[in-house]
Amino acid sequence: MADLTIKLDVHRVVAVERYAGKTLNEILRDVESEAGMSLTVLRGMLAAGTQPGYLAAMEVGVCEPDRDRADALLARHGIAACAAAAGAALAHFLRSLEKPGT
Repeated sequence: MADLTIKLDVHRVVAVERYAGKTLNEILRDVESEAGMSLTVLRGMLAAGTQPGYLAAMEVGVCEPDRDRADALLARHGIAACAAAAGAALAHFLRSLEKPGT
């Protein structure tokens, strides 16, 4: 699953927020819900989280090639594996926001 590497940073999270039409707080509630992460949030995380770094830094948001790549990952790996990878990437991003020693 080498191609299922998802990286989230501030720029990419903003792109997910815009794509899903939700704030980060709403996305976190979605991810932690009993029903699990919505397909819209998952697709947004896959699309933004696999964008080349230069595009994420330019804040172009999620575009058609990103959505196509996300759909291909979902088709290749399935929802469960993609959701696990997206959840791990989100957890890593949130840990990166913590101050050392807290």
